[in-house]
Amino acid sequence: MAGRNGSVFALGEKLIRLLLFEFDAGPDRVRNGRCIYGKVEPKGVASPRTAATADGSAAAAPAAKPRSYPGSGFQVAGATLGTDTPPLVWKAITARGGTPGPTGLGGIGPLRIYGREAAWGDVGQGVYTVAFDFDEDGPGGQLIAVTLFYVAEAADLPRLLEQGAAALATVYGPLSATSPRNHEGKIGAVRITLGVDPAASAVIETCRVR
Repeated sequence: MAGRNGSVFALGEKLIRLLLFEFDAGPDRVRNGRCIYGKVEPKGVASPRTAATADGSAAAAPAAKPRSYPGSGFQVAGATLGTDTPPLVWKAITARGGTPGPTGLGGIGPLRIYGREAAWGDVGQGVYTVAFDFDEDGPGGQLIAVTLFYVAEAADLPRLLEQGAAALATVYGPLSATSPRNHEGKIGAVRITLGVDPAASAVIETCRVR
């Protein structure tokens, strides 16, 4: 360790293979050789860390206000749309013996968490995995969609699609066929889509509030 507050090593470019940054003056100031870098805040924006109340005491950063979505409270795959957060879903996936896998790709919101290798037998026969989409990439995100993936051989996908549509109809009412590969419906304010993804060799069922 170097410096009173520690140091960090970083890989450089071709001519300088290793860079040493020392935190000599505190956690918000770093030195590399003769160069000293300091943390700055955007102009006109008060940092939550330095904001103060009228009496001069430090003020806590305001908590984010929960978003309200029509259809909130609808439950699917053990999760509650509109209210569940990433930490809650993460814990639920591990409780099923699964490995949560976050990704920012292919989701409805900025954060998607997959419940890989979890036991989803109680959710639906043939469910391979479940994806949970949130409206924010952080612990305060609210669940806006849940997607079930039913994996099958390509030749079985049309039959699986029709079976899924019939099963949903018995519980929520008939779905409308928007194309040979897609059905849609609504449960109150919750939108349901059921479709075939040939590339993934799967039938995909999504419930969403946004």
